[in-house]
Amino acid sequence: MHCQANKNSMKSILLVVAICSAVLFTACSKSTALKNGAIQIRVENATTDNFQNLTAVEKNFGSVNAGAVTGYQSFEKVVAYPGASLVTAGNAVYAGLLYCGTGPLPYLETGKYKLQIFYDNLSYSHYNARYIKE
Repeated sequence: MHCQANKNSMKSILLVVAICSAVLFTACSKSTALKNGAIQIRVENATTDNFQNLTAVEKNFGSVNAGAVTGYQSFEKVVAYPGASLVTAGNAVYAGLLYCGTGPLPYLETGKYKLQIFYDNLSYSHYNARYIKE
């Protein structure tokens, strides 16, 4: 009987150690990502047009249907000027801002962002883009 009690208490201790290890591992993973300056970006197509071959920050997000949002992709450093090249209705277009200055480039802070592509009648391509911090 004494042996059975020791086995049960040993199982309980191992369970507690396993749970604590899992919690610590998860917490360390999140803080490491923030220390490394991870930037997560996903794309939202806020138009009624379907986009193909959408590329932003030199990564291809693929096809993004009207109203859809992609999954996140990771980046180390991102210039704070939102923009994307894409194909819609057979035409290659650019949505967003281009850097035309001579000063130092501004960069996004660590965190999660949504690059939203939307209609803009004042833009040459009729599309514009903005980063929304999430």
